[in-house]
Order: sequence, then C-alpha cells, then structure tokens
Amino acid sequence: MPPERSPASPPPPGPPDETSDRTIPTGPQRLASTPLAHLPPGAKVASYTITQLIGLGGMGAVYAATQDKPSRTVALKLIRPGHATEKALRRFEYEAEILGRLHHPGIAQIFEAGVADTPHGRQPFFAMELVRGRPLTTYAAEH
Repeated sequence: MPPERSPASPPPPGPPDETSDRTIPTGPQRLASTPLAHLPPGAKVASYTITQLIGLGGMGAVYAATQDKPSRTVALKLIRPGHATEKALRRFEYEAEILGRLHHPGIAQIFEAGVADTPHGRQPFFAMELVRGRPLTTYAAEH
C-alpha cells in the first residue's frame, strides 16, 4: 500500500534564480523574520484559526487550522519566523504555485495562498487539504 499524502512534504526544486539569501527587514509592513515561538492554538492567520502544530520542516511550520468559510479543517503552512529570506520566500511561492496546479489523488489540494498578519508579523502562508495519517518518515522507516 502506498504511503499516505503528507501536507508537509518537501518543496519541489526552487525557481531558477536562487542566488540571494538576504534576510528581509522587519517592520509593521514587512514579513516576519525574527525567531519567535510558534503560533499557539487560537491564533488567527487570515481566515484561519490555529488548532495545533502538526510539524516543522526546513523552512516552514505546518498547523492544523479551522477555516472560517467554508467551515473546514485545513493544513496551514507558514514560513517559520527567522527563515523569511528572499530565497525561502521564492521557494515557498514556487511550492504553492506548483501544488496549486497539480490535480492528483495522491497530492493534497491547495485552497488558498497569501500573506497574513500574525502575532509574529506578516507571514506568507498557504492553506491546503489536511490529510490525516502516519508521517511519511514513519512509513519509510517501516518499509
């Protein structure tokens, strides 16, 4: 049996120009780039309410969240505070764009992508289908 889909799978290769890795400045209208704690349950990101942290990747954190309208549970991926470099932002946007174009039963669907005000400042996010199951790393270790 194939492994279950994982909303926190690694991103596809980044866009062609990945030469810059300069951190974006912080400020009220800037993207979050300072290392802070993760978002707690009840925190709002756009029209989503965080319910729990699902996992951490190299550049992102994935949360289970409830979407306001339509009311449903989603996986919400955000760039981790402190990782908002230009290179990371390009990779994140590229991942959302590619996943948004793919339609396959083995790939979680993207519902929305954008930038939202969070307790850590403005952060890029995308909301996608939440797929429950064992982590891919667990499946791989067992097989």
